[in-house]
Amino acid sequence: NSGTISGGSMTGTSVSVTATGGSTAATLANRFSHLRKPVDDFGADPTGVADSTSALQAWLNSASSTNPVLACTAGTYKFTTTLALPTTLNNFSIVGAGGSGPTQCVFKYSGVSTTIDLVTGGNLSTNVSGWYLSGFRIASTVAMTGGVALHLKRLSQSRVDNVFTDCTDPIKSPGGTCP
Repeated sequence: NSGTISGGSMTGTSVSVTATGGSTAATLANRFSHLRKPVDDFGADPTGVADSTSALQAWLNSASSTNPVLACTAGTYKFTTTLALPTTLNNFSIVGAGGSGPTQCVFKYSGVSTTIDLVTGGNLSTNVSGWYLSGFRIASTVAMTGGVALHLKRLSQSRVDNVFTDCTDPIKSPGGTCP
């Protein structure tokens, strides 16, 4: 079966398509698997009101060797426990919304613990490389007394660019809270 869709929509991932000029059909899921995965697709609340911890972790867990680029769209995303970046994935990226920089995409901790690491990546037994983290901010509404905002372990040949962390150091941010 073949056909053209114009002015309509199609749902499902088992539909196969062939690229113009191509000869091999692929499912829509496979055809677009290399594109950036936006956090919105996982149900995260960009208003910062609802707890998005589960949605954010599902988004982070969705990164794979065939689709390692995650897109953080503009918004403030509330979380209440440590967010774990991949532990063994090479060539992984989180790219923020751009525009006016890391204030467009904000991960805001609003949990109970004052001593946890807010976002962690890698582990102590496996080297990871080729990471690119850019264009987002990690903040806290809680006065932190320990832990760090972004804890990366055994990471090499990678780039962290335009990532801001704030409100986790009571000396640099009196009261430890973000506006």
